[in-house]
Amino acid sequence: MFGFLKNTNRSAGRLVLGEMDAAIQEALDHGGLFIDPGREVVRILQQKNIDPYMIYEQALQQQIEARIPRIDFVKADVDRLFDEWKQKPEQAPIHVRLLIWLKINAESKGYQQSGNSWISKK
Repeated sequence: MFGFLKNTNRSAGRLVLGEMDAAIQEALDHGGLFIDPGREVVRILQQKNIDPYMIYEQALQQQIEARIPRIDFVKADVDRLFDEWKQKPEQAPIHVRLLIWLKINAESKGYQQSGNSWISKK
């Protein structure tokens, strides 16, 4: 398993995304995986001018390749965020960049958007 994915041991049937604290709390409360490289790792990468987004995107892609049944965004209106940030994704927060990636790529990977979630079609 990717080193930055955390499993709440209640359900590995979904990946929870959103602002870090909200995603972690949702996964702890209702089960699921969440991505957590740790604030120290993110800080070090940023100090070295390395975009920590790559960690999150790799973890997301790993779960898609493993055919996780669903990917849920919490405490966010994904369509509104997409419209707001799609023209300037490089300036968006990490969770919004993941959302933009999903909106653009998820269907070709076998996932269909349903509200704030992407469900595996396979």
